[in-house]
Amino acid sequence: MALPMRIRKLIGTFVLLAFIVVYAFSIMLIGVAVLENANGWQKVIYYAVTGCLWAFPAMVILKWMLKPDAPAQ
Repeated sequence: MALPMRIRKLIGTFVLLAFIVVYAFSIMLIGVAVLENANGWQKVIYYAVTGCLWAFPAMVILKWMLKPDAPAQ
């Protein structure tokens, strides 16, 4: 049973919001624990890279949300 696009968008919105919140807090906690004694440039690079990495899983969620409905038979 395929979900209609309207329902996929609703589910995808909540999944995306939850993912971003969990991802941001996880990256922050890991960064604080691992980069405690790192210099400024290491922290900038870490947060820049991890700040961009969330886009790849978000793209997968968005593709699922926006795929067209199956044609009616």
